[in-house]
Amino acid sequence: MNKKRILITGAGGFIGGQIARHLIETGHDVFAISRPGRATNLGLTLAEGDLFDFESTQKWLRNWQPEVLIHAAWYVEHGKYLNSEENRGWAQKSFELFKQFYQHGGTHILGIGSCFEYDWSVSEMDELQTPLRPSSLYAQAKHDLHLHLGGLAHAFQRKYTWGRIFFPYGPGEFQTRFVPAVIGGLKKEHPKITVFEKRKRDFIYAKDIARAVGFCIQNQIDGPINIGTGQAPGLLEIVKIAAQVLGVKNYDIQLPDIEDQEPEVVVAKPGILASSGWTPAFSLQSALQEYVSELQKLKPL
Repeated sequence: MNKKRILITGAGGFIGGQIARHLIETGHDVFAISRPGRATNLGLTLAEGDLFDFESTQKWLRNWQPEVLIHAAWYVEHGKYLNSEENRGWAQKSFELFKQFYQHGGTHILGIGSCFEYDWSVSEMDELQTPLRPSSLYAQAKHDLHLHLGGLAHAFQRKYTWGRIFFPYGPGEFQTRFVPAVIGGLKKEHPKITVFEKRKRDFIYAKDIARAVGFCIQNQIDGPINIGTGQAPGLLEIVKIAAQVLGVKNYDIQLPDIEDQEPEVVVAKPGILASSGWTPAFSLQSALQEYVSELQKLKPL
């Protein structure tokens, strides 16, 4: 393995924390800029402060001299982030961060994008062929930042990766998101789960996202990539597997009383990562088993 000096933003978050842990476990020197009280138990070199206080950021870049920047920080308050004006500010400030990183000798930026950047009328999404049609401020900001990052990397003659994550889940996510909401619902005395029965989504465990990011850094994969499993289980299947893991035999499935306005299937078509030799380590079953076990450590189910 080629050991690298890596700066990560968002290390106190749901996905960024898993990426930081994986990078440390695989032997890299990892540095983080995080808000006070976040990312304190990861075993990395930490600077607490405002990521976009660029005077301080320049000092940290000079002192640490990272080769790689992984930008996982963003505004992601569940239920609000998709159409928040916060997204525009994050895109503008992130671009300034990218520019400073390259100016201080950084060689590779990996930005976290989203499957929401794609045209969802296409079920199987391919990095090189599927049209991009952002339908929210969040998706538009991510898409704009990707375009600017690509131009910046070209101008500096440096590498960049844009990882479009599909449907992440795992310990640390907001409890109102689909998978933890299902687990919480199944724990109730008379479980009732509301779900769109035909909807299928490419859910990827956070630890596999971290592995994919590490793979991209180690193999210097350039340009946009999909970070998904290539599989799209139905939401009902996820409920059934979660019930098996929890040992819940009796529960009711309720259908929403509104028409599903979203496409039936959204899945990452196996592409650049798969052709480069990366595969997920977790099946849906094994991921849910570990997820439930992690939740049990925090509080009894």
